[in-house]
Amino acid sequence: MPPSTPAVRQRRKLSAVIKCVLAGGAAICSLVLTAGVGQAAHLPVRTAPVFAAGAEQITGYQVELDVKRDGSLHVRETIDYDFGGLRRHGIVRKIPVELRYDAKRNREYPIDHVKVSSPTGAPVDLETRKTDTVETFRIGDPVKEVTGNQTYVIDYDVRAVVNSFADRQELYWNAIGVEWEVPVLQARATVRGPAAVQKVWCFQGPKGSKDACPAKIAGAGTASFSSGPLKPGEGMTVVAAFPPGTFVNSNPILVQKPTLMHRAGSWLGHLFAVTPGKAVGSIGLIGFVAGLGFVRVIRPGRDEQFLGVTPGLMPGYGQDQRVGPVPHRGNGPVAVRFTPPDGMHPAPFGVLLEGRADVTKVTATIIDLAVRGFLLIEEVGQADRAGKASARDWKLIAKPGAPTGALMDYETLLLETIFANRSEVLISDLKLTFRKALQLTRSTLYNGVTRAGWFKRNPGQGRAPWSIAGLILFVVSAFKIVTAFGHDTSAVFAIALMITAFLLIWIGQKPPARTATGTALLIQARGFKLYLEKAEADQIRLEERADIFSRYLPFAIVLGVADRWAKVFAALAASGASLDSPGWYVGPGSPDGGFDFAAFGASIAGFSSAAADSLATTSSGSGAGGSSGGGGGGGGGGSW
Repeated sequence: MPPSTPAVRQRRKLSAVIKCVLAGGAAICSLVLTAGVGQAAHLPVRTAPVFAAGAEQITGYQVELDVKRDGSLHVRETIDYDFGGLRRHGIVRKIPVELRYDAKRNREYPIDHVKVSSPTGAPVDLETRKTDTVETFRIGDPVKEVTGNQTYVIDYDVRAVVNSFADRQELYWNAIGVEWEVPVLQARATVRGPAAVQKVWCFQGPKGSKDACPAKIAGAGTASFSSGPLKPGEGMTVVAAFPPGTFVNSNPILVQKPTLMHRAGSWLGHLFAVTPGKAVGSIGLIGFVAGLGFVRVIRPGRDEQFLGVTPGLMPGYGQDQRVGPVPHRGNGPVAVRFTPPDGMHPAPFGVLLEGRADVTKVTATIIDLAVRGFLLIEEVGQADRAGKASARDWKLIAKPGAPTGALMDYETLLLETIFANRSEVLISDLKLTFRKALQLTRSTLYNGVTRAGWFKRNPGQGRAPWSIAGLILFVVSAFKIVTAFGHDTSAVFAIALMITAFLLIWIGQKPPARTATGTALLIQARGFKLYLEKAEADQIRLEERADIFSRYLPFAIVLGVADRWAKVFAALAASGASLDSPGWYVGPGSPDGGFDFAAFGASIAGFSSAAADSLATTSSGSGAGGSSGGGGGGGGGGSW
């Protein structure tokens, strides 16, 4: 082996750098130059990447965003594109025009008035293509080629870009999308609006990143943003907040999501070409899935119950502990119960009844925590002319000094997520930041009811794939039934598919069997459910001194009868009864200064709807709760 002289070490280091660049490991190449290959593990968290010479890259990307008073946006993108040593025809720009808004709707960002120019003289022939969700601009000449550094200026208008909240209106925009195939060495963005900018945020990195980038209010109605080198797949998202009322048309354009049938019509026809073998296979398919249902649901048995004791009760010390299957499929008669099962909270109450922990249970838990003194709910803003809650918001305010030892695991997790490093938060600001925590809260709730011994196995495990497969197969079978008219063989197979789909959905929706303890509590819960659904004002008079309205309201929310529960107490108040008004809720009262239970019921319905939307949505984030790639616009592109 030759001696390790300084010259030899220098040649080895240079060789390592060349190999690093050729292999695409540009992020560590600069470190190799100065520190040696052996020190590559000591990279800082975010190191400016070094890109291979001669490769395609965007040397400068300037985005000017002019927000108009009508809620539209004029965008000018100035892209300095370096083709390196390659000979290409031009660039491709892809922009999303439809993004997910909630479980049932998408949000549209229509693009108009597209213009392209090039100060460097590059061909700017424009070909526009639009799919369901993306608009693509192919810029250049299919005959002429370009190379080296070229500048492209793309102007276009986008409608309905503003997000509105009780305390602000904002532009939340992916100035540099996360789908560019080439690196961006320098990115800058400027936002201009018709009023003074109140706050700014900037996020950089891959989709979902919360890494901050420089942002500042540059003047009246102007904000500026910048980012360092961005690798392919990284972007820059900017947020600029304006005072409420700045934009006169701030409603998003929402459309129903297209069905799987609409998207997959062409390949379904090919997939279901008529063949005699499909008719024979139908019986086997149904039999196979029915067998899965037997193994998954029927064989484990029905709910259990304690034998020799009154249904709804558990044997005491020294009594018979034998158990057996529940007759009547668990739907036998129950006695009305005027209180919930001892020590049971609203969310576990709902899981025991239905076998699932959905967003409604989490919303009811927020109300229950307020009733119990852990937080205060304050209604802010006003209802619109139609009385809808879309123009309102609700502030959650933490109350210090509450006894944390009284909390269940899922309640502790919920409070920690809502008030992470803050003492108050708007329901609307929980959008985009709560989805993972919601899933963890539901998982913790499932684990709690399982540890309590109510179910034979965890109700949250192993159910979703069955339901999803069933829903997909149902859409497929429905499409085939429509297109198979007059073809008996194909229609038979389509019907077999639909029967199979229903079996899969049934398997997925079926909760696991309850234990004897779970069944006893279920009967008590069903008795209390009967009370909340049937109770009238004159049946509550003897209990009116206790604040049962607030204490039982979260249970009514779980059951979907909160409005009825409020009307019962409105009738009670109208009869002259003296009732306690909820001290955990700050909102509008009666014109005479008293408490209006009927109006409160509408407010709670609005809160529940807004909370469920905020806790489950992933598309309309805002401000400090945002992330790279989370807003409108964005996309990416490359060359062609």
